[in-house]
Amino acid sequence: IISQLNTPKTSYDKYANKKLSILKTEWVILSRSLHLRIWQHAISVILVNINVEILKILQYKLS
Repeated sequence: IISQLNTPKTSYDKYANKKLSILKTEWVILSRSLHLRIWQHAISVILVNINVEILKILQYKLS
């Protein structure tokens, strides 16, 4: 019974960890690109979205 209860969370954890690593990679690439002034605004918007996604995942993991 316990293993059945844990299954959805475990599969979500796998998804969340995968997504988190992808987002971290994107964050690193984008933050390195911030010196390009033309992209600065677009990148900052994307970074906010990525940070929101990371926070959602972390909130889920902590709950």
